[in-house]
Amino acid sequence: MYYLLENECEQVSKEEAYKHDAFAAVLKTEEADDDEFCRKCSETVSQFSRNTRFCKTEVYSNVIYGSFSVPNKKTGKRSGFSYFFDKNHLVFIDDSGMAHKNAQEIVKNHGENIQSPGRFLFYFSENLILDDLILLIKLDDKLSQMDSYAVDNEYADFKQFNHAIMSVRKIILSLTHYYSQLSDCGDVFVKNENGFFDDETVSFFRLFSERTKRLSNEAQRLWEYSAQIREVYQAQIDIRQNIIMKILTIVTTVFMPLTLITGWYGMNFNMPELKWKYGYPFVFAVSLVVVLLSIWICKKRKFW
Repeated sequence: MYYLLENECEQVSKEEAYKHDAFAAVLKTEEADDDEFCRKCSETVSQFSRNTRFCKTEVYSNVIYGSFSVPNKKTGKRSGFSYFFDKNHLVFIDDSGMAHKNAQEIVKNHGENIQSPGRFLFYFSENLILDDLILLIKLDDKLSQMDSYAVDNEYADFKQFNHAIMSVRKIILSLTHYYSQLSDCGDVFVKNENGFFDDETVSFFRLFSERTKRLSNEAQRLWEYSAQIREVYQAQIDIRQNIIMKILTIVTTVFMPLTLITGWYGMNFNMPELKWKYGYPFVFAVSLVVVLLSIWICKKRKFW
């Protein structure tokens, strides 16, 4: 689909768009292969449309080539598309449908303010991170709940907790890379080496670059916070294991003298206690005294 950029942004046909000086378009790869502007920019449009693993911007003498790789906010999986841009034309090459959706949203919300390809690119980029601060706040809340769960729940399921925290960390890591790359793209737009943007658009991109830097810093903070939560939970597991080992050690210590007594009287010798009338009660009493004495010593030494 093509958008005419004059007094306001409106959708037009390809033929109508090429009758005017400035337009923006969102095309699929096969459509871009037949587009005059795309063919002028590159003879291998399909190669550029597939090379969308990162958000990047490359400046050439007469055109800016770039790509967006946008992570899914729930899974972290990325969807990518590329674009060609000069002072009068902006064409997105998208087979995922994301660029089409994003373009329709900005035309609906900001159509009267989009009067140049540069302004179209700004609103397009800005719309990609429109609600991301809210997303990061939700991730922060989720991590806080995990933190409380790790500290308060003595018998938390390690496997389940580890799976949950790793899923969140995967999304945060993807967002961290995403914002960092967008910030670099914004810096390139601010430099405006080819003079494709007017001063007002450059100031808009400066705001965009600063915002992506703040989002990147916030995502990095969440990444470090998630690592701290894992450390706290691992510490809780270590404490639990130490308590178990402590209990086993105390039990072993208490019953070790009884094992000695059992082994002593289990030897095949004629011991006088075996024929004594009160031999069994005597050994029982000695064993009881040994157990009570061992417990008293452990308590006094604060072994538990």
